[in-house]
Amino acid sequence: MLLTGSRALGTYSCNSDVDIDIICSREIFDNIQRAMYQKKLTPNTSQAFYQLPTEGWDRYFGKEVSQPHFSITPIDVIEDQFKNYNDVAIWIWINAVIVIDPLKQFKSIVENFKGYTDDVLFRKVKYRYLLSLYWLIDGYPHHHKNKEEELFTASLSILNGINEMYRLFFLLDGKPYPYAEKLPIYASSTKLGKKFKAFFDKAINMTLGNGYEDITIWDRLDKVIEILLYEDKSKEARELSEACDNELLSLGINTDWVELGYDNIDELLHGKLGPTP
Repeated sequence: MLLTGSRALGTYSCNSDVDIDIICSREIFDNIQRAMYQKKLTPNTSQAFYQLPTEGWDRYFGKEVSQPHFSITPIDVIEDQFKNYNDVAIWIWINAVIVIDPLKQFKSIVENFKGYTDDVLFRKVKYRYLLSLYWLIDGYPHHHKNKEEELFTASLSILNGINEMYRLFFLLDGKPYPYAEKLPIYASSTKLGKKFKAFFDKAINMTLGNGYEDITIWDRLDKVIEILLYEDKSKEARELSEACDNELLSLGINTDWVELGYDNIDELLHGKLGPTP
C-alpha cells in the first residue's frame, strides 16, 4: 500500500484529496477485477480505480476532504513501466510513500532504477525539445490576419509549447516528469525551470489574458510568440535558447545537432526518434 500525490510530496492543502495505491500480484488483480465486474461495481475488468466508503474520513484528513480514492495495480505493470521508461508513472512511483511493503517488492523496483540510459535520455530530450518548438513555430498561425476561428489554435499552440518545455527541463536534469496537471507546479524544482519559471508565468498569463485585458487578444498572442521565439527582439528568448543549448551540450548531445536546432525537425516528423516517449 502506497500514498501518492500531493500528500506523499508534502505539498497538500487542507482540501487536497487522498491518493492511495494498492499493489498486488497479477493473479490477485485479475480475481478482484472479475469479482467487482460480476457484482457490477466496475464497468470492465481493466478498471482499477475505486472510491472508499464515504463516512468517517474527516477524523484523519479534515472535513474539507472528500472520501479517499484508491487504484489497484499489478506489480508486473510497474516493472514494465520502469523497464520502458514511462516518465509519468516513474515520477509517481519514486515520489510515493510506502505504507506497507512486507516483501519489499515495490521498494526493490524503485531502488533498482538507476535513471535513464544515455540513448533513452538523448531520444527523450530531442523529442521534447523539437516538439516544443514545433508547437510554437509550426503550430501557431503566424499569418492569422486576425481570424477569430484561429484563436483556439494559437492559444493551444503556445500552452502546449510551454508544457513541452517544462517536460524538457525535467529530462535535462535526468529526471522523469509529472503528469500535465503538475508540470507548472513542480517545474521550478528543475535547474532551468527555476531560472525561467517567472518568464513562463508571464507568457502564460499573457496568453490567458490575466492582467493584460487592455491589450487586444491577437496583439497579446503575437507578443507571447515574440518573447518566446524571436531572439533578435527578445532578451528572454535569447537567454532561453542559450540555456537550452548549453544543457543539451552538457548532457553530451552532439554539437552539430545542437547547432542545427529546429532544422532537426524531420527526425521528429519522420519518426526517427521513435514513438512518443
